[in-house]
Amino acid sequence: MKKEVRDKLILQILNENGFIDIGEIERQCSVSAIAKLAARFVKDNESILIDSGTTVFRLCNFIHKRLNLQVVTSSLSVASELIKWGRGYPG
Repeated sequence: MKKEVRDKLILQILNENGFIDIGEIERQCSVSAIAKLAARFVKDNESILIDSGTTVFRLCNFIHKRLNLQVVTSSLSVASELIKWGRGYPG
C-alpha cells in the first residue's frame, strides 16, 4: 500500500474513532491488499458474482475501470459504490 493511501486511511480511522487503533489500521491495510490481489483476476468483458463485505467493497476501487464488466451482487453498498464510479446500474 502506498504511503499516501495508508496515511489517508489512518486519518480516516482516527477521525471516525477519535483514537488510533493499530489493529484496525493493520486490518484495513490487509483488506486493501487482498482486494488489490483479487482485482488482478478480474478482466475486461467478464461477468462476476460478488457478495458483500469490506474486502469486496474495497475490490470496487480496483475493478471500476474494467471495460464491459458485469457485476451481480446482493450488496447494496457494493452496487452503490460501482454506480458512484459510473460503472453500473440497478437491474
